[in-house]
Amino acid sequence: MNKTSRGFSLIEVLVVVIVIAVLAAIAIPNLTGLYQGAKLREAARDITSELRRTRQLSIAKGREYRLCVNLDSEQYMIENGLASNSAAIGVETCGAAGGDWTPETGWNNLPEGININCAADSTAGSPYTSGIRAYQYNPSGRSSTGTIFLIDQNGSRFKITLTSTTGRVRIERYTGNSDCAV
Repeated sequence: MNKTSRGFSLIEVLVVVIVIAVLAAIAIPNLTGLYQGAKLREAARDITSELRRTRQLSIAKGREYRLCVNLDSEQYMIENGLASNSAAIGVETCGAAGGDWTPETGWNNLPEGININCAADSTAGSPYTSGIRAYQYNPSGRSSTGTIFLIDQNGSRFKITLTSTTGRVRIERYTGNSDCAV
């Protein structure tokens, strides 16, 4: 055997393995936080996209559409209908068969660990933390006013705001209190 060829000793290999293990132990919790933040952004974008889609459907098909948000089960869906035939907008009937509203899509779930913390509208004195809320568009593209707050397990929040006069949907990172004051 040639004495000039060199390899790594067992101690050198063990030191490298230990350094890699320490670095992995430091990095993994940070990667978990990044993953959770990405899921929150994805959920906020999904709801924002569904609100914009609801508006487009309403304008294109000349019908009233609404996005129903279930605050208890962390779900949302689109329905079409003729609310003008109803005495009141029955948000309790979101997803129910019959009546003036027909489900356009099934219920969609938020990613695991993401919660709809609360929702508010222009008629609410305080934000809703349970039940079903509906955000409605008419064929002109105008909408009901509303705000949806999403929160993840780390306490990061997004605020989705719906403007009634234009039907515009705005999404932003929210740094306010967790009581969802609008």
